[in-house]
Amino acid sequence: MHSSAELLFALIAGSISGEPVKILEDADYDFPWILSTAKFHDISQVVAYSIIKNNLSGHFPGGEAALKKEIFTASYRDSKNRHTFEYISEIFNNEGIEFVPLKGALMKKMYPESWLRSSCDIDILVREGDFKKAVSALSNADFKTKGKLNYHDISLIYDDTNVELHFSIKENIKGLDIWLEKVWDNVVKADGTMLLETNDYFTFHHIAHMMHHFVTGGCGIRPFIDFWILRRNKFFNEDAVLELCRKSGLFEFYSAVCKTVSVWFEGAASSSMTDDIREYVFYGGVYGNYPNNEAVNTVNSGGKVRNVIHSAFPRYENMCVFYPVLKKIPVLLPFYYLHRVYIKTIGRDGRRIREKLKYIKEQDDEFIKSIKRLFDELNLKK
Repeated sequence: MHSSAELLFALIAGSISGEPVKILEDADYDFPWILSTAKFHDISQVVAYSIIKNNLSGHFPGGEAALKKEIFTASYRDSKNRHTFEYISEIFNNEGIEFVPLKGALMKKMYPESWLRSSCDIDILVREGDFKKAVSALSNADFKTKGKLNYHDISLIYDDTNVELHFSIKENIKGLDIWLEKVWDNVVKADGTMLLETNDYFTFHHIAHMMHHFVTGGCGIRPFIDFWILRRNKFFNEDAVLELCRKSGLFEFYSAVCKTVSVWFEGAASSSMTDDIREYVFYGGVYGNYPNNEAVNTVNSGGKVRNVIHSAFPRYENMCVFYPVLKKIPVLLPFYYLHRVYIKTIGRDGRRIREKLKYIKEQDDEFIKSIKRLFDELNLKK
């Protein structure tokens, strides 16, 4: 499997850099695993592009026809996203609403082809004071709201394209959020009412968001590719980003990401830490998974029993996410704890919490130890 992972990373790197990729005759590659892992991490078009360019299609299930299908699907999705983004830009320009495109909307311009960085949704930030106006403007333009208002965004859908409209980029992590609140101090004018994060702040935000997903079950391979591209392109001042990461508690995580992309995409020697990151990320998929998430919960809680207790009685900041009224009336916290215990035992979430308790009980101790070792080394807390 290790040689298969190395080939997967070589194909990814070759897709971005244009460097040739060769298959070693004596290596024991699992070609179906390479494709399934790429699909699991939503980067199948990146791998398919490299396979075709290097005339390696005959080694993979389905051959060139199946690979071209992955590229066509990604290209179609990218085209729809691009059209929707342009429509949003037009709406906000007409309404005088300043906005900041986040993540993929900027990253895709740095890939050899924009569809190589296709994504499932479009993330856009507006000022909190403009949020209701922005939602109303989009709703009047046939965007449909999807679900309720979340911690810092609401989902809308248009032409089968999902849009995450943010009024904040905070991650509900106290020491980090004081730096993420500074986003509007770190933007520059672009076109019309569109603003862009400065290069250094964009990179810092990328690492911060990456870490947020990492501590909730995994962040997928794609953010590592993005960071590698930012670094290859000398997009940011490394000293400035390093200082921001140091101040916000991300220094060890940032350093680990730097080492990991060097191993994955530049052929640097691996270490036990980068091996642990690879296994954790591979297993978690694009947005992390439940086993990884609950393992992190157990580690951060200090054991399985405390994990159960913390699930019933989360810290005040998390309760404010579940019950926003607590921000204004914190004395209601005990009553909402009782309400939470009720819905988690005999209420609507009873079945789910029973499944959670069963899973926690059956957690593998060695797996928990490996997560603790990794998170201690990266100085991470959920």
